[in-house]
Amino acid sequence: QYEDAPPVPIQVGALRIGTIAVASSSGELYTLIGQRVKQQSPLKDTMLVTLVNPSSGANGYTPDDASYGHQTFQALGTRVKQGCAETAIAEGISELVQKTLSVNTH
Repeated sequence: QYEDAPPVPIQVGALRIGTIAVASSSGELYTLIGQRVKQQSPLKDTMLVTLVNPSSGANGYTPDDASYGHQTFQALGTRVKQGCAETAIAEGISELVQKTLSVNTH
């Protein structure tokens, strides 16, 4: 059974190297979130790096919205509320990658 808890900060980042985006997020993201990040990224070549280390402030396992009904350790033990993380992560990274495209590198 899920219960509301205090908000969980999720850190996202993006770095562009030429035509490649290296995106990051705190927590261990389910594959479907990673695929959504890649689909929404303005750059075709986007790589996602995640970090799980709850003592560092990472948000732990982050299921995609459709996986919250599953009786798995990751879905039951997440600190992230359904409907909050997946879209915020994908859109946040997409916006950061877009910002890297407007930076003049000359």
